[in-house]
Amino acid sequence: MVDKKRCGRVAIVGKGNVGKSTLFNSLLGEKFSIVTKWPGATRQPVTGVLNTDWGQIVLIDTPTFLTPRNKLERIMLALIKRSLVFSDIALLVVDATLPSSPFEDQLCSFIRKSKLPAFLLLNKIDLVRDYVLEQRTEEYLERFKKTFFYEVLPISALLKDNLPFLLKRIKNYLPEREPIYRNPSPPPKELLIKEAIREEITNFFHDKRPQSMEVIVKEIKPPQGQGKTYILSYIYIEDGKFFPSILGWKGHLFGQAKHIARLRCEKLLKEPVYLELILRERKGWRNNTASLVEFGYLKRRT
Repeated sequence: MVDKKRCGRVAIVGKGNVGKSTLFNSLLGEKFSIVTKWPGATRQPVTGVLNTDWGQIVLIDTPTFLTPRNKLERIMLALIKRSLVFSDIALLVVDATLPSSPFEDQLCSFIRKSKLPAFLLLNKIDLVRDYVLEQRTEEYLERFKKTFFYEVLPISALLKDNLPFLLKRIKNYLPEREPIYRNPSPPPKELLIKEAIREEITNFFHDKRPQSMEVIVKEIKPPQGQGKTYILSYIYIEDGKFFPSILGWKGHLFGQAKHIARLRCEKLLKEPVYLELILRERKGWRNNTASLVEFGYLKRRT
């Protein structure tokens, strides 16, 4: 008798800078989600498919959990809830170097309403001593009751510590069913380029309100003959008064950021790239419905 495959969707949730996207990338063995120095980098769910000898895990890196202050962040919150509704397991990632926070209570209430098996993953164990890890674990178990979490696992997403064991535990809670994706296709090239540029730009300008930045890829032209791939991308910020601090003296600072983003695109595409970056102002775009539609956060009404 042939064993049935175990397949399902696994939502990775958590607040900013806890290592959600690092865990997502480490489990997949590829970099799909961007990792930045500021919280709120993941704005839309990112899906990755991990095929194993026993089945298939569809990982979902959900948007960063924030207290909504604008329309964009309210959309992000709705996307977290939607991801949980359509998942089979929820992985709550927390930072083991920091105490438990009331901020995570609301996120756990969403998981409770979804009635999913919940895992507590204490990340960054490579940065804490054993007695601190024990203390953090007890804090979370007391805060959310011991029966809430089906599994409690210490991990290091960056160093991949305990991730093989995590996959084994996930297997036990997935339903027996046919694979969700028979032939999963990679993310669109335009999306990968956009996120690569956004990651490098926001990391470079991490002290200059990167949460108000958005990157849009306007054009990609394949190389002609021995030429380079041409990429035209706009960087939108909400307030033009930050232009001088972003551009730097004679535009040198922005030029450095552009150079780093170009190298990242070349590494992604494995070919020479000519990257044109244009800085533009879009006032209040995070609260503007038309801008959120244009930038892909809302669907256009027909």
